[in-house]
Amino acid sequence: MESEVKMVYDPSLPAYAKGTFNSFLLLKFFSAEIYRDYFLSGKLYMRQHSAFVNEELGEGRSDCAEGADFAVTPFYANTFPDVKLCVADDGEVYVEATEYTEKPANYREKQLFISRPMQSQRRNIFSMYTLWCNKEKELTAKIDVENMKNFGEFGVLVLDTNAFFNRIAMAANADMSISRMSCGFVHYIEGRNVMRLTPFTKPASGFSYQNEFRFCAETDNEDLLELDTHKSFRDIAIPIQLQEFADTVIFKNGKLYFKADTSAGR
Repeated sequence: MESEVKMVYDPSLPAYAKGTFNSFLLLKFFSAEIYRDYFLSGKLYMRQHSAFVNEELGEGRSDCAEGADFAVTPFYANTFPDVKLCVADDGEVYVEATEYTEKPANYREKQLFISRPMQSQRRNIFSMYTLWCNKEKELTAKIDVENMKNFGEFGVLVLDTNAFFNRIAMAANADMSISRMSCGFVHYIEGRNVMRLTPFTKPASGFSYQNEFRFCAETDNEDLLELDTHKSFRDIAIPIQLQEFADTVIFKNGKLYFKADTSAGR
């Protein structure tokens, strides 16, 4: 009897990468070496999806629209979102949002509305950075170092993506609290103040530099999820330092060259 496969990978490239890049590598950055070591031991620290609204997480991590399926946010000055609370003939209350290109009369400025379903409380997220590549053209995407410093200087580069995915998929299969797991690239929404959202879409403003790839686990609890693969990642991943890696990474003669963090324990 075949075992159940809970994890599904969506390879759809986001719009910002199409036409320029055709492959990728996954990186993860941490604020301290102890957290990097935790990851390299084979564990994923997966926060509750709705927990990312917490402003204490800091710039880049905190997002008021995380976990939402519908959001009205006054990020862009080119449109004017208007939110109204309405009552249907049967007495059901609903929200109506309209996005105008010209400011209506008596317009209320800076309207904000977030609809966050209970399901987001039982969803856990692990995020990584996507380094976009084009081997044939010997291209790598430039890393926004200043903004990525919000996540920390201690990094990891996954050298074998397939093995990495397989280990996480096997761990998800073995974890009874997980009913389904998805992974893929985050698609950023440009220039919209009224947005339909999924766990794999985010507003571009303030977040697009992250080139995010995420793992999303649907669970039966509302707690932090520590997903243990029970196998070290040290054979398929290598420690790096953010600034040094960004300064040295390059494709040359079909090979990727970069400076590893040789000071890290292996």
